[in-house]
Amino acid sequence: MKLTLFKEFACFSYDDNHEFKLDGSSIRYYYTPRIGADLSKGFDTFRKLDDTVDEHLDSLLETIVAWEKDSGAKCEADVITWRGMMTKV
Repeated sequence: MKLTLFKEFACFSYDDNHEFKLDGSSIRYYYTPRIGADLSKGFDTFRKLDDTVDEHLDSLLETIVAWEKDSGAKCEADVITWRGMMTKV
């Protein structure tokens, strides 16, 4: 029996206006900064999002519903999460 630990079956994103998208368009990668990098660079253009409402669970459920409609199958998994949550494990 082969054990699959992690398997991506769908993705969702938020665009620059924090609008929900059923795609991977906002996937970014982390690049280690150079020694001596200016850590305040970009601070003047930083946009703080309203974090009083946690939309991730709604977006995750919306993504699962869309996947089930498209595939015609029921999503069967022991655990479903999003990438941001996995960084905390």
